[in-house]
Amino acid sequence: MKTIEDFTKELQTIAENKNMPKDEIKKRLLSLANRMDKAGVPNLEKLAYRAIELIGEFPNNISDVMKLLIYCANEDWTKVGDAARPLLDIQDVRDLLEQAGLKSSI
Repeated sequence: MKTIEDFTKELQTIAENKNMPKDEIKKRLLSLANRMDKAGVPNLEKLAYRAIELIGEFPNNISDVMKLLIYCANEDWTKVGDAARPLLDIQDVRDLLEQAGLKSSI
């Protein structure tokens, strides 16, 4: 199985299992990060670690977070924008732009 397929399959499993405890999700993501490290894919490893951070920030939207990361991993930028929309409000967008050193037109 290709590394990207392994990565997205694990995230899809997490997204679909609504009853999975957060501790189990974190264990799976840590294991996924370890597999990506061993496979020599540092970007996917970092994305798995970022997933852990994001489920802490959006504990009620774990499925949406996983879908967003699947689209990021597949570099499907149109769907990334659509998937990010429910996770961000206008203030969050402004804060993110400011942190990136950009001015908001919103």
